[in-house]
Amino acid sequence: MPLDVLFEIFSYLLPYDMLNLSRTSKPFRNLLMDRNSVSFWKAARCNVPGLPEPFPGMSEPVFANLCYSPHCHVCLKSNVQDVIWDLRIRLCNICKKTSTVSISVAKSRLYLKESKRLLPHISTYLVKWNDQVTDDWVRGVQRLLISDMDDVEKAWVSLPASKEGRDQFLKDEDRRFKDIEKHAEVCDNWSQNKKYDRSQELNEVRQEHLRTILRKLNEAGYGEDVTFSDKHRDVHGRDPICYHPFVRQAKPLTDRIWQNRCPA
Repeated sequence: MPLDVLFEIFSYLLPYDMLNLSRTSKPFRNLLMDRNSVSFWKAARCNVPGLPEPFPGMSEPVFANLCYSPHCHVCLKSNVQDVIWDLRIRLCNICKKTSTVSISVAKSRLYLKESKRLLPHISTYLVKWNDQVTDDWVRGVQRLLISDMDDVEKAWVSLPASKEGRDQFLKDEDRRFKDIEKHAEVCDNWSQNKKYDRSQELNEVRQEHLRTILRKLNEAGYGEDVTFSDKHRDVHGRDPICYHPFVRQAKPLTDRIWQNRCPA
């Protein structure tokens, strides 16, 4: 296929499509991961309404992977749906514990004399109440990535032993930290809106599924049963039939599915 045709196709893709395409073969990976292909990734990102720009210092492919590839970035475990935007990473429940440390532990591991100066410039993650954690991992405690802590410490140790140099380093880190913190909030808002839109979309599919079932039941002569069910709604105003697993499915009801489920 001519490259100009291929490039035209790229302009219509989404970041998730670009990720999958880059993983199909080595030639595609070499092409899409080349620095000269950054415009394709930007175009894909712009095809998603409201999708923010990458974090400062993060490439387009890495940001696309963060947003759309549901795996743990440490152990590669699949089905990790939530992004920890403050840390710019996805972690499974096990790696949340093994790859992060609490602030109190970090203070003891960092240079003790400088821990108070360094820690405010490292992004942290607040353990949520719905996180699946063990008894020794306290909810409501700020944790940070061990790798982030190590990077800051290595950078600090390599600095010239001058007050001016270290003060400038802290200023730069403070600016970088604030930029990340602000952008993490933007990304989290986008993610929450995306989840809400998806839930609304699925709910509409379920409602259409229910309407189709009720219509077919009426057509099959079960109108009185449908009326009885409608008059006995629960405290939330839901028809009892709504709780049936077959009714709650978030997919269109085809004639084939109906015949298999409710043969004449």
